Amino acid sequence: MGKRLTYALFATLALSFLVAACGTPAPATIARTPSRPFSIRGKGEMRPISPTRMADALASVGLDPKKLPPLEQLDKSQRLLVMETFNTALGVPCSGCHSDPDFRADTRRKRVAKRMWNDIVRGLAYDNGDLLYCDSCHNGALFTLDRRDKDKVAEFMSNEFVGRLKRTDGKDHDCGTCHGDPPEFAFLSDWRESPAPDVRLVKAPPPPVSTIATAINPPPIPTPPTPTPPTGGVKPPTKPPTAPVSSGPCGTKLNPCPLQRWMRSNIAPAITANDTQALARALDRVATFSPDGSWRWAEIAKTGAEFARQGDMSAARKSCKGCHEAYKPSWKANYRSRAVK
Repeated sequence: MGKRLTYALFATLALSFLVAACGTPAPATIARTPSRPFSIRGKGEMRPISPTRMADALASVGLDPKKLPPLEQLDKSQRLLVMETFNTALGVPCSGCHSDPDFRADTRRKRVAKRMWNDIVRGLAYDNGDLLYCDSCHNGALFTLDRRDKDKVAEFMSNEFVGRLKRTDGKDHDCGTCHGDPPEFAFLSDWRESPAPDVRLVKAPPPPVSTIATAINPPPIPTPPTPTPPTGGVKPPTKPPTAPVSSGPCGTKLNPCPLQRWMRSNIAPAITANDTQALARALDRVATFSPDGSWRWAEIAKTGAEFARQGDMSAARKSCKGCHEAYKPSWKANYRSRAVK
């Protein structure tokens, strides 16, 4: 009796395994990134970007990396698969973004993830037609940049994120695509502070102010504090790097204009490093670049330099913004090829 019962149980288990193996469809699989240690903020490996390994998994729920919908428009099956791709692409568990036990609660990392999907992943593509997705840049690590050397970070981002990518809306792609103009290098911190907007609810931006209007009525500039004479040796800003060889007009990814190159080599590293004294020296040079004596360019640049010398990075950057708003359209239209001396 005991042996018969044992045989019956064994046959039942074997039959159930066969039914399960034959009758259950295989779930969509995600191409796994090789296992790596958990990344450390500010000490990323800065690996070159690469084509996504997750295209097949996305296709299994009807998603195309070249035509991704806004994150808030995904259906349930798509959302669950996408969340799994985030686990693998960034090397984090679900609780890396979600609050346990309430997964519906708003968190700072959920805000960033939504903005990265809607604004960056959907807005950029490879120049050569390869498929771009979260793992293309993250490569299995949450933190990817080694911020200990600002110059290397700037070079890496220029080569990888600008040089190899393009905008999906057809507009010119440069640092301003992500950082804005003037650039905000801590934009991720800003994203964390407020809920991410739904793409379908975003209104079209207002039309730009005309060049004539801004030239006649440029934005007011604040009165700077009394300047403090600099002490010690003054390190002059670096010379602009040699322009890449290009047969076309400047202003492209492969051939930035002279002032663009100079700004990337002097203004951007100073702001990224929060080095107000380096920014002051750079803005002193900027004051000499004005192509038109009737412009307030020099006055605005000198005002920003004085604020920077006083250690007020925020006020210095407001001066930069005022100059951009007043004169950038005219500069691009008439002086973009002008040499920086």
